[in-house]
Amino acid sequence: SLSLGTAGPLDRHALDSLARVVELARPLWLSEPVGFWRTSEMAIAGVCPIRHDLGNLRLLAEHAREAAETCRVPLLLENVASPLGILGTLAETEFLNRLAEAAACGLLVDLPSLVVQSLCHGFDAGRWLRDIAPERIGALRLGPCARRWSTHLGEAVGAVHERTWQLAREALVAARPTALVLAYDDGLPHPGQLTSELQRLAQ
Repeated sequence: SLSLGTAGPLDRHALDSLARVVELARPLWLSEPVGFWRTSEMAIAGVCPIRHDLGNLRLLAEHAREAAETCRVPLLLENVASPLGILGTLAETEFLNRLAEAAACGLLVDLPSLVVQSLCHGFDAGRWLRDIAPERIGALRLGPCARRWSTHLGEAVGAVHERTWQLAREALVAARPTALVLAYDDGLPHPGQLTSELQRLAQ
């Protein structure tokens, strides 16, 4: 909700509102995508990626530190999927590792987004995951890829993609996240499917 990648100061109203939610809900952590959804002129539907360079690294680190200090709760930064391929001076994995260090925060690796991004832009998701500093991974998110990406996947909409399960196993070889999150953006599945996927996640 904070649009961390928007140039200029953070939206103070949004930040204060989020801090109030944190005060009431007392979450273990917050997560925010590494991207932006608004500019000084407009709001955009969905999160847009940013260019991975030193200028944006400094901007995001400053915004992430301010958010964590205001809300008084750890912040996890998460990767995003987008059909836009924006070339930067840093690889995404190097950018995320350096950003987490500069902002003194962790990373939430969104595995469905990683699957989609790798298919859209033709890179090895397993190698991407191995390039992320394992000690920075605070949480892993699993779940079906959003319905709008279904044409790229060749699997049933609403089910956790098999590649997502494989990447979760690979991540857990080295990383020790505090949480595994099973999320359904397009509505909860049948209770039988949910039970099966929770059992598989526990395994």
